[in-house]
Amino acid sequence: MDGARVVSKTISDFRNHCFEEGDKFRYAAIVPQSTLSGLDDTEEYEYVELSAPQADADGTLAQIIAFSDDHDVAEFSTDEGRPWACIRTRLQREIGLDPDDGDEDENMEVVIRECDTETLDDLTVHRVSAWEQEDRDITTEGLAGYISAGDMDDTDALQRGDVCELINPKTGARIQLPIETYDHKGRKDNTIRINGITRKLLRVDSKDEGDTNEVRLRILTEVDEAEGILERASKWLGRRFVDYSYSNFRVLPGYDRDEGRNVVRMNEDAMKGLGIEENDRVLLSWLRDEKRRRNVRCQSGWEEDTDLEPEATPDSSYGEEESLSVRIPSTERDNLNISVGDSIQIRRDMRYQAGKQVSLSAFGILGVIVGTGQLINMVFQRITLAYVVSSVTLVLVLSVLTVWLVMNPIRQKCRTPE
Repeated sequence: MDGARVVSKTISDFRNHCFEEGDKFRYAAIVPQSTLSGLDDTEEYEYVELSAPQADADGTLAQIIAFSDDHDVAEFSTDEGRPWACIRTRLQREIGLDPDDGDEDENMEVVIRECDTETLDDLTVHRVSAWEQEDRDITTEGLAGYISAGDMDDTDALQRGDVCELINPKTGARIQLPIETYDHKGRKDNTIRINGITRKLLRVDSKDEGDTNEVRLRILTEVDEAEGILERASKWLGRRFVDYSYSNFRVLPGYDRDEGRNVVRMNEDAMKGLGIEENDRVLLSWLRDEKRRRNVRCQSGWEEDTDLEPEATPDSSYGEEESLSVRIPSTERDNLNISVGDSIQIRRDMRYQAGKQVSLSAFGILGVIVGTGQLINMVFQRITLAYVVSSVTLVLVLSVLTVWLVMNPIRQKCRTPE
């Protein structure tokens, strides 16, 4: 099959009634329902390949979404009847189109082809029970989805601990989690166990909570998660000296004033959960590679922003809708290839935290070094090889110990909020 052909347009070429709420923000191709129906084996929010008609390389992977029922295909199509699709400018460029030279419809044609992504469809959602979380600190070891060993074995491309994408097939909302197996008398095939926070983020229910209780699992075959030796060593040292907790947050549109400012916003309880303060730096991660990681400054939202700051402030909102949301401007969303409604992983920047704390304690660390030198001078009367070795070794050991003690308050912030 050659695929469906559409003409790529941007949001400004359509009227607001053409979109469901939030659709216009998605990193996707929004097409008429008739175009989607013409793709025999593809449903809404599944992935397709987008490419220019003459492109030799593989297409660009993106979700496909249908316009709202109020969209009129006849109004938004070429004179020859070629339907228009809404594709954001950044995605147009990735496909190989030139939006700056797109006055002629034939220059903006896009071919939509079905593709075989590795998925487990129609997984019924169950709750994660206490026995699954008993020895697991979700702030440092990560959230996970649990499937049966049978489902894991039936999928050759999936291994324990692999990061996969869970998608709500009714809304297109996405989250990425490591996938594990579980061994319990209640285990069943074609099911997945996820905790309450993840269910809130995806807006799905467990089997005994409601009707929206199925998800699609996509294996991320396009991601290389291999870490280099230096990266692993840096992470190991960082965890011992600084540490971090992380969580997933639902993406909301950012404020207009934050566009291009390298800033995201969340409420105070969410910041406490990450062990950070106002204006600290955090890392946004999507697809777990350097191309999809952003280092940004975190600030609180406006007081009147009820999506972030609850009107009636409780003792703590941690785990509620407000503290599970983050406002990310479009300039940062474009760099991460994420959409409003997705859930992204955020953790504090260990290097920033270490630099901030060490700079505050610089005189104390310097005092340890000077005091150590004076102590060695009292022991040795003259400079020898033993003097040099002892000096260097003692200074290094005491300096490392001092830094570790100095970082203790930062490590203590990195705990689950009460």
